[in-house]
Amino acid sequence: MRHLPHCWGQPRSAKPAPKAALRWDLPKAVISLNLSVSAIYLDLKSPGYQAWMDEPEPEPEYEDED
Repeated sequence: MRHLPHCWGQPRSAKPAPKAALRWDLPKAVISLNLSVSAIYLDLKSPGYQAWMDEPEPEPEYEDED
């Protein structure tokens, strides 16, 4: 994993173990690596889709009952 920053630059985010994760936001792809006990998961997403997923969910609107 130490060679990845050479290829893609420093990750945008990094989370430590036990749920270690790295993420790179590149111009044409968002690359995520997630480490589990028995595997490394690689996710490739389009930047537009990842931006949409990163948006906070809108809070539900409740009507006031008088």
